[in-house]
Amino acid sequence: MAQPGEPGVLQRLFDGALLTDILTRRLPVWALVFGIEAVLFFLIANLPFLPGEQTRYLQSVNSSRASFEPQSIPFQIASIFWNNEQIAIQDLSPLTGPFELFLTSYATARTIEAIAVQASATPNSELFTLYLLPDTWIEVSTGTGWSAS
Repeated sequence: MAQPGEPGVLQRLFDGALLTDILTRRLPVWALVFGIEAVLFFLIANLPFLPGEQTRYLQSVNSSRASFEPQSIPFQIASIFWNNEQIAIQDLSPLTGPFELFLTSYATARTIEAIAVQASATPNSELFTLYLLPDTWIEVSTGTGWSAS
C-alpha cells in the first residue's frame, strides 16, 4: 500500500520514466529472450530423440492424456493455464530462472515432438498450432522475469 504522498499504483504504471524504461530497455530484452526461446523450441523439437527419450516422453504424454481428457473443457483450460502459470513462476527466479527456463523449454519441446509423433504430424505444425493459443504465450514469455531484472 502506498504511503501518504507516494504515487499510487496507476500513477506509477503510467509514469513517463517507467514507460520509457520499459520501451527502451526492457522490451528489447524481452523480445530477444522470447525470440531465443522460440528458436530453441523449434530447434529442440526438430532434433532426433536421444536413446530412450522418445519412449519416456510418449509414456508421459499418454499418462497426462489419460487423466486429462475425461475432464470438462473448462477444467482442461484452467489446468493448462495453471500449469503454465506454475512454470512461469519457477522461471522468474533471478538465480535459477535461466536454468529453469532452459529445462522447461527442453521438456516442452520434447513433449511437443512426442505429440507430433502420435499425431503423425511434424513438430513444426504442432508448434505453430500451440503459438495460436494464448496459454502458450504465458509459458513462452516467462523469460521476461529474469531478463528484465
